[in-house]
Parts: sequence; structure tokens; C-alpha cells
Amino acid sequence: MSDYIPIDCNFYDELVLLSMRKTRVVFVPNKFEVPEDDYIIDLITEPSKEEFMVMKSGIRIRLDEITTASDNIIFLKAGEDFFGDEEE
Repeated sequence: MSDYIPIDCNFYDELVLLSMRKTRVVFVPNKFEVPEDDYIIDLITEPSKEEFMVMKSGIRIRLDEITTASDNIIFLKAGEDFFGDEEE
């Protein structure tokens, strides 16, 4: 069984609007290395009930990886290990 956690319906609707408008989005942090001029082309649900955002570049991002969105900025979950240790 999948560990996917469905997102809020209102938030899903916001993503649909971004997709319909072909709004270029920026990911923070950009842990999937999405190009700067990329945008959402589709939102899909797999048979496992996992939902994904499909980008023009072909990158697929599971929707429960997203924490929030503001205008065209989409904030992704990132653990402390993503940022690594900073040298002083």
C-alpha cells in the first residue's frame, strides 16, 4: 500500500488553474531540478491513487511533496539532509 497523503481539494484546484493558464512555476527548493521556464501540463492520478503534477519538461512530482504555493512559487518538502552541512 502506498504512503501517499492526498492534498486538500482547494489546493488541487489552485494547481489546476496554474496548469490551465500554463503559468511558469518556480520550485523552492528545486530538488527535482525543474527548468526555470517549466509549467504544469497535467495533473494525473495513478491506479495506486497517488496524484502527480506533470511538467512540460516531463518531470513528474507527487502532489504530497508540495507544502504550499503562492502565486507561481511552489514550495516543496525538504528534509535537513537536502541542504547538507554548511561550513562556517
